[in-house]
Amino acid sequence: MLLAIVHLLLPLLFHALGVCVDDCARHSVVVLTNVLCTRYTSHFAFCAILAAVAGCFPTELHPEGALFLHVMVWWCCGCTLLAAAFDLSFVGYSSMANLWPRGGLDFGAVAKCALMVAINTAICVAVETVFLRGVIGFNFHLELAFAVILHARYIIEGIHWDMTASQEAYDFYAEQRMDLRKHMWWSFPLSGPGTAVRCYKRLMVHMLSVWALPDASAVTVDLSPASYWATFALLSWMGYQNMPGCLQYTWLHRWAHDTPTVYLLVHKIHHIARYPIPSDSGTESPLEFWLDEVNFGAIGMPLPGYIALEWTMAAVQYRNHNFAAKDALGLHHRLHHSVNTGNCSLPDWDAADGLDIKQAGLSRKAFGLKHMPDDACATESDTGKAMLSAERKIV
Repeated sequence: MLLAIVHLLLPLLFHALGVCVDDCARHSVVVLTNVLCTRYTSHFAFCAILAAVAGCFPTELHPEGALFLHVMVWWCCGCTLLAAAFDLSFVGYSSMANLWPRGGLDFGAVAKCALMVAINTAICVAVETVFLRGVIGFNFHLELAFAVILHARYIIEGIHWDMTASQEAYDFYAEQRMDLRKHMWWSFPLSGPGTAVRCYKRLMVHMLSVWALPDASAVTVDLSPASYWATFALLSWMGYQNMPGCLQYTWLHRWAHDTPTVYLLVHKIHHIARYPIPSDSGTESPLEFWLDEVNFGAIGMPLPGYIALEWTMAAVQYRNHNFAAKDALGLHHRLHHSVNTGNCSLPDWDAADGLDIKQAGLSRKAFGLKHMPDDACATESDTGKAMLSAERKIV
């Protein structure tokens, strides 16, 4: 029934966006399959889970928190639908081939992914309940204020980059037979759900904690001033080291690339950006964010340390997803996007595991607009087949 309704409404939507209805009819089957069953699967799944949580959350427990959850639902759903509409109308990413993994979907991998989401959520809720609500204290309004400021930073930096992109950047995209302007229109709204999870994750976990254990006095621990500040400092140091986040990110990222079904349903949408722009840092699936950026280190640390960590990571994400940067900062991750294999973790970790991309064997276009020394690059013809072979390894 849902597919039939969408099938009937798509021509009207396309017409409203100025697209020929005949084109809609010609592509409707492919587009419906790609959008509803593959390309945006994890985004829709996250929106459905979030809507269920918001709908079931008792408003009397935390009225402001309940309102926050409903705003998050509208934001995530609206951004996802807007990106899908742009995709269907004029961007055209959902008409791309190779959307199904060879051998069909691995439902065991889907179940494993769902189980990991549940376990990670339970661990983070427990850590938030014990350490933040029970020991350090959780100030909803301060947390919300910082999350809004952080979110605004991501949005402003994305808009600023889009509005000030050089002609050289547009020309580079055109040389790769891509349209940078269209990518901007698609990437910016799609970054909404993922960036929201990144910025508001502690508030979301807090609301789950309040729902699971409304009476905070049950977990409140009275510590002496010395013990309190010692715990405060330890949690801040552990969180700022970000080791739990790095470990979860590394394992999940490599698993997503090695598992065709997970890559297809969760991670592939982020790799549409062969040459990423800052807003692409948020185009990961919100479910993927929930598995790597929602970790007990970031959730359990006091607010000052968390602010320092996230503000630093915002700068890291910007340079990691700026193909027009002409310096080496962030090049490790940008090469991961352009080659689509290797460089799945921190540079030292990838080098230790033999998963780092050897720059000497790459053509200039692999580096985006970064100009490498002549002796560090091969010619386009030398590496064309190698890069195509690497692409075929990824479904």
